[in-house]
Amino acid sequence: MNRLTPALKLILFINLLVFALIFFKLLPGGLLALYYPTMSEFQPYQVISSFFTHFEIWHLAFNMMSLYSIGSMLEYRWKSPRFLNFYLLCGIGGGLFYLLTKYIMSLAGADPSSICIGASGAVFGLFTAMAMIYPDMEFMLFFIPFPIKARKLWLGLVGIDIFFGLINLSNDNIGHWAHIGGVISALILLKFYLKERISIF
Repeated sequence: MNRLTPALKLILFINLLVFALIFFKLLPGGLLALYYPTMSEFQPYQVISSFFTHFEIWHLAFNMMSLYSIGSMLEYRWKSPRFLNFYLLCGIGGGLFYLLTKYIMSLAGADPSSICIGASGAVFGLFTAMAMIYPDMEFMLFFIPFPIKARKLWLGLVGIDIFFGLINLSNDNIGHWAHIGGVISALILLKFYLKERISIF
């Protein structure tokens, strides 16, 4: 069920528009990325603008393809307003959790001065919902020659993010803790906002 539903269409359009404006240098992307609050570039709106911002085409393509593949089914289930609220709150939750982990690491002497961009936290939130609501739905990944059920794929991806987040593989340029923040936000929203029955395992 991949027909473009209204909220999904809006999210895709905003992401594509922002990328085009940045690519053609009509909008400075640095204003939209999420900075650590002690940095001079930080602005509160970046908690939202950052997950509509991509600097590289592969990053945009991967996130938008993932969003397109699962978004319409959830929007049909919840209707557009709740789907959009869920997406936005997962994105915000991902950004805030990313900042929290940066603060915790700074207490141990790590430098928190980095930026966070991309829709991955919000997309991970949506995939969390798919894994909880449709655990037996099968997904094909281009580098794995057999289908994987949503719940198993979700557990694997979450495990990978936690592992690489804990060992602080800082040079991979992936916001592992933003992903986990999206997951945590999704689980809370599924339970208390959308009243879905969830079981992690």
